[in-house]
Formats: sequence, structure tokens, C-alpha cells
Amino acid sequence: MAEKGDRARLEPLARQRYIETGNLTQVAEELGVSRQTLTNWKHATLKPGAPFDEWDRAREEKRSRIDRLRGMFDEQLSAMENLQPLQRDSKMMDALAKLGALIEKWEGMEQRARKQALEEAAQAVGDEARAQGMTDEQADFWRRKVLGVKG
Repeated sequence: MAEKGDRARLEPLARQRYIETGNLTQVAEELGVSRQTLTNWKHATLKPGAPFDEWDRAREEKRSRIDRLRGMFDEQLSAMENLQPLQRDSKMMDALAKLGALIEKWEGMEQRARKQALEEAAQAVGDEARAQGMTDEQADFWRRKVLGVKG
């Protein structure tokens, strides 16, 4: 676990990892900080009357940037499709390739975060089902029924 006084060093890292993953549990494990500590740090950035704390606001802002990148990619692709082959130059192709790579990277991160969250939820369902006295078959039924995943 982190030592007392590590907040100045760990909080910016925790914020950045949360913006990337959206998963406080994962960030807590990565940084060796309790989930409650991260929740407290995150909640401390909530301004009175604001709908989101700063961590969630930054995460949404990053998401909207990606949506704008997707829009730019679509615009560039449409513009290039309307050009004659000899009118297309290497700068256009390079810009399109870079936008595509950024979008692909972001979508991969989102997909991994969703997969991990689903796996954690499936594990939690199984743990709680067993705690309630259900068999593994019953737990698998609820994982499939509620989450759509196999145990």
C-alpha cells in the first residue's frame, strides 16, 4: 500500500489513469492505494453546484475529443473520396493515417476497459451468488442472464 504523504505524487497519476480507464478499482490496484482513498481524492474535486467532479469532467472532455477526431476522420475521408486520384497528396494521406491510428488506439483502450469491467462484474455476481448459497450452475445462469457472459 502507499505510504502516508504519497498523495502529492500519486493523485495526478491516479487521475490520469482514471481518465484513461474509468475504473477506480483498477487504478487502486495499479497504484497500491485503497479504492476509498481514490474516491475521496476524486470527490474532493467536486465544486458546489457542478454536475461532475474534475476527474469525470476530464474523462468526458477526452471522450468528446475522440468523437471530434472521428468526425474529422470522416470529413477527411469524404473529401479525399471526392478528389481525383492525382489530386490526393501524401500530406492528406498522412493526416488520415494519423487520425485513424489515434482513433484505433482509443477504441482499443475503451474495449479493454469495458471487457475488464464486465469480467469484474461477472466475478462479483459469482461471488455474491455463492455467498447466498447458490450453486455454480445457478451463478452461471445469472451471469449469462444479467451480464450476457459465461462464468
